[in-house]
Amino acid sequence: GGLAALAEECSGIQIGGLVSMCTNEVNGIQIGGFAPECENEINGIQIGGWGSVCTNEVNGIQIGGICCGAGKVRGVQIAGLISAGDKMSGLQIGAINCFKKDVSGVQIGVFNYAGEESDNCLQIGVVNWLSANETMKIVPFVNFRF
Repeated sequence: GGLAALAEECSGIQIGGLVSMCTNEVNGIQIGGFAPECENEINGIQIGGWGSVCTNEVNGIQIGGICCGAGKVRGVQIAGLISAGDKMSGLQIGAINCFKKDVSGVQIGVFNYAGEESDNCLQIGVVNWLSANETMKIVPFVNFRF
């Protein structure tokens, strides 16, 4: 779509010059010059020039120039500035990384936050806040709980 690409289900590639939106499930690649959005599930890759949003679950790679947001990520989430969601299993890279419930994996950024349910979590950054770490919740450079 020159300006926008809209679909209920997408298997393959969906590209919108400004926005690409899928109301159910993407199985493949979703790209939006400004922002792609998927309301249910992405199995593959989502890339947005400004941001990438998946309301429910990303299984694969989510990349946003400025921000990324997802309910649950299984895979990799990369953002230029803010990377956020509820639960993550995998790798998260961004200046500010925040998963409010559970992180099982690695966060790399300037500020990292992982919620109370986080197990098997490694944070690398200037400020690392690991709510599940009972001894030292906020520490510089490296924080972890295994």
